[in-house]
Amino acid sequence: GKAMRIADMVLQKHGNHPDARLVKALVFIKANDFESALNELNRSLRLAPDHMRSRIERGQLYLSDNRYEEACVDFRHVLNAEGCNVRALCGLGEAAWRSGKVRESIDAYTKAIENGAVDAEVYIGRSEALALAGRREEAVEDCGKALELDPANPDIHASRGVLNMEIGRYHEAMRDLTRAIALDGDLVEAILARGELRSRQGDAFGSTADFATAVRLNPDEPDLIARWIRSIADSGDLGTALRLLEREVANHPEAQALLLLRADLLFEDGNAEAAEQEYRAVAELSPNDVEPHLRLAEYYENVGQHERAEKEYDNALAIDPSDPFPRLMRANLLDKMGKADQAKRERETASVLRRWRNR
Repeated sequence: GKAMRIADMVLQKHGNHPDARLVKALVFIKANDFESALNELNRSLRLAPDHMRSRIERGQLYLSDNRYEEACVDFRHVLNAEGCNVRALCGLGEAAWRSGKVRESIDAYTKAIENGAVDAEVYIGRSEALALAGRREEAVEDCGKALELDPANPDIHASRGVLNMEIGRYHEAMRDLTRAIALDGDLVEAILARGELRSRQGDAFGSTADFATAVRLNPDEPDLIARWIRSIADSGDLGTALRLLEREVANHPEAQALLLLRADLLFEDGNAEAAEQEYRAVAELSPNDVEPHLRLAEYYENVGQHERAEKEYDNALAIDPSDPFPRLMRANLLDKMGKADQAKRERETASVLRRWRNR
């Protein structure tokens, strides 16, 4: 209240003043009135476009509202003017990562660290960007640095556990994920990751138990339910998995994850015709979704209908031509069909798209 009164007094005495507008914005931010805060920051910057504190605060507001490109613009403006501002560097690191500019994100976080940023969140942010760029071992190192600063943070243990699992360090991954769950028994991400890890290690019972725990914590999440039922099928109890699946599909009749799983299990149970019908039904239910076409393409590959598989890969690419994954799958199919030159071109295109996404 006092800060707002002082700001209003300044505005009454001197007319519009960027510092007063900033103070009002900060009061609104503290009160969680982000729309009013943004209005004040916009007024401040109309009066003084190079008012750096207002730029940084507006960039942070854009970040919180998922307006990542606009956040990047504000943080870059500050850095172009000042050369080095740790808050702006950290903000740019996050905004760039979330908008897919991985290289810019890594560079910003690295410069922030070099200029004295000592915070677990900075290392975690760079770790996420490094992982997205495929530099997982470096990402693991940054998780370790974050844990030195915040050793009781379950999310950081979980993040390092997932990364260790992805690079095949299963012992370290189990240690990290179990530690994360010990710190927060409701941390679903860690429970799911440990379930996946146990599945990879051949521990079907432990895997199913973890997925069941995740479902208990989030009983209305079809994706989690599908992973739990998949783990039951993988343990060898296909009949129970199908019975549970029918019950859950009745509860969530349009849940894509459950419908696609039913198609998978029908195929594994020897009912190929019913599986094909299910895949097609899901594709019609979600015409702008890539995943049903990819699953249908895989099905056709498995039954030796390569031309139909190729058509489904084409359908997936028509929906999202920039996704490298369907191109790699299509390239593998083209190799099977004896079309080596086309397969090579497809892989080259996928490689370009992957580099572009990690730019």
